Amino acid sequence: MNLNIFMTIHDFAVIREFMDTVLLAKPAML
Repeated sequence: MNLNIFMTIHDFAVIREFMDTVLLAKPAML
């Protein structure tokens, strides 16, 4: 079990969710 790989996948998921939120919020700010 490699905790490092798990953390990388977790971080990627968090970043992707954050990016999706930004992309959804951007049109509202324009």
